[in-house]
Amino acid sequence: MRKQRLTDHHASLPLGPMNVVILSFLQVSFSLGHPFAGGSGTQEDPYQIATPQQLTSISSDPGLRSKHFVLTADLDLDPSEPSGQVFSRSVIAFPDSRVFSGTFDGAGHVIRNLAICSTDENCGLFERLGTYGIVCNLKLEAVNVIGYARVAGLVGTNYGTISNCHVTGTVNGYKRNAGGLVGENWGTVERCSFSGMVSFFGTAEEDFLLESHSFGGLIGTSRGLVVGCLTAVNVEGVTRAGGLVGNNSGVIKDCYSSGLVGGWDEVGGLIGFQSGTVWTSYSSCSVAVGNWADTRAGGLVGYNASLSGSSPADRTEEPSRPFQAATSSYFLSEFDGGGPDNGIGTALTYAQMQQKENFTGFDFWDDKDDGPRDHWFMPTGSPPVLVWQTDMTGLVAVPQVKGMTIDQARGLLETAGFSVSIDPQGDYDRAIPPGYVLGTSPAQFAKPAGKIALILSKGPYDWSTNPGDGTSQRPYQISTPGQLESLLDHPELYDRHFIQTADIDMAGRQYSTALIAPDTNDLAPGFQGTPFAGSFDGNGFKIIGLAIRTRARTHLGAFGFIGKDGIIIRLCLINALIIGDYLSDYMGTVAGCNSGTIESCVSVLGWVVGGPGGRSAYVGPLIGQNLGTTKDCQQLGVQLIPCYE
Repeated sequence: MRKQRLTDHHASLPLGPMNVVILSFLQVSFSLGHPFAGGSGTQEDPYQIATPQQLTSISSDPGLRSKHFVLTADLDLDPSEPSGQVFSRSVIAFPDSRVFSGTFDGAGHVIRNLAICSTDENCGLFERLGTYGIVCNLKLEAVNVIGYARVAGLVGTNYGTISNCHVTGTVNGYKRNAGGLVGENWGTVERCSFSGMVSFFGTAEEDFLLESHSFGGLIGTSRGLVVGCLTAVNVEGVTRAGGLVGNNSGVIKDCYSSGLVGGWDEVGGLIGFQSGTVWTSYSSCSVAVGNWADTRAGGLVGYNASLSGSSPADRTEEPSRPFQAATSSYFLSEFDGGGPDNGIGTALTYAQMQQKENFTGFDFWDDKDDGPRDHWFMPTGSPPVLVWQTDMTGLVAVPQVKGMTIDQARGLLETAGFSVSIDPQGDYDRAIPPGYVLGTSPAQFAKPAGKIALILSKGPYDWSTNPGDGTSQRPYQISTPGQLESLLDHPELYDRHFIQTADIDMAGRQYSTALIAPDTNDLAPGFQGTPFAGSFDGNGFKIIGLAIRTRARTHLGAFGFIGKDGIIIRLCLINALIIGDYLSDYMGTVAGCNSGTIESCVSVLGWVVGGPGGRSAYVGPLIGQNLGTTKDCQQLGVQLIPCYE
């Protein structure tokens, strides 16, 4: 397939006199600079936003949509103040529905009293966030947003990443896709929250009443990933009303909702309507429904489209989709003020919700037996909370010290009040020199004045020290992220044999090419590199959190290209994230292109992002292009998401 590279894929018109004038004006405007408090707009030196006027000026120049910004002060947009106003559209929006594809870092600051009253779609602080757009570390307090469709406090439509953002206030939608944080989500939303009210403000006499749907406490409709989020809400919808998400066709993981959810049909404590999946989440919401005879409602999910019905009586034995509607997920029993039991999720009494042992599948902080990632924390006398809710857990964040010397890391951690030791194990790393810091244990949160172990780099891995020799009788053994990663630099081993001997967690590592057998020249047609022609036996162990984020690259996945003699068996990928752009071809979680044999492999909760509107060539949940043989392979909740820039 193609490897065409265009200098400007939006370019078009010949440069007539009027276009020359316009270009000259833009050049003069740019040369005059922008009225920001400082910075140059790069990732290393972002534009500084210190006033409401500087915030609103971002929309004045389309050239700013891919720049980087940081908030350096709290802002008040109160309409009753001289610097405030009621906005008639999103505050940060660009002509022709172009997306914001830069970075906006709130740096922990607050924007207060955002007021929007609009007849537009895509209504919020940001109109649209592109695939490479990032909004992080931002708080919005006392928002009051009214809009038509895709209405939210923060982002109307999200294709990018929203991280550590928190909104309070009121959001009102007129037709569909209204959420406290995001109206419609195709991207990633992580560690975010909304507290307040989301409601429908139409009237029962309107003809389109039945089209008014998808009202969620956090997100109206989600087709992407929502992880580590929470709501404390009052949601009032018509159909597809949920405490967290109104309509979910993506993946929801490690989230919870509390408050009240009301509607006429497809009403759920966590999700109103679902054709996706939910993992390790719960709802303690009260669920109130209208008086329709066939109202579908549930304590966790109101109605799940992957089942023939939403109650045990009319549900088939097996779901029509290859994954469960809800895995290790729970809701407050109707008898304790929660929602009805329609067979989706597990009902718990309020007393049971205060006992950790009832949340099977949850990964709790300070419990080494349930997993290494520590998403949840169990306070005394309370249902679980998320580990990042430090006001409720009493934990403190561990400073990031990756890449530092031991002395630098020790100094920073001891200044933060921790005691420091050295982890005796360490791991290999192709980029960080031996003796420098790879990370910490615990990785993210610890008790105040607690103990922190530094995990040190051993440098690049030397395959001559491996217990195996790469033959089929004695395959190379892989048990750590550093060993797996090192294969990027050893194409001479791609005809050898490998076996995985432990679960491998790739947290904190990100790549711009396939991990094994990558394409080495994206400008030349066809695959340019060394195909994988050996064997890789996953041995039933997991590879968790493989992350590839790149532009204009092809053949993306755990393997870029598997040759005709290559064999991949028993490989299990969990939470693989493969993000390309509109030029990226041959994309899958397991392999970009396969000419060999892939057998008994599975990818769970993965995301493959590429091509505007999904028009990249050869994109699939497991394999981009399959020219070989596959047998007994499956994907469980892998999402294909379009790329928007």
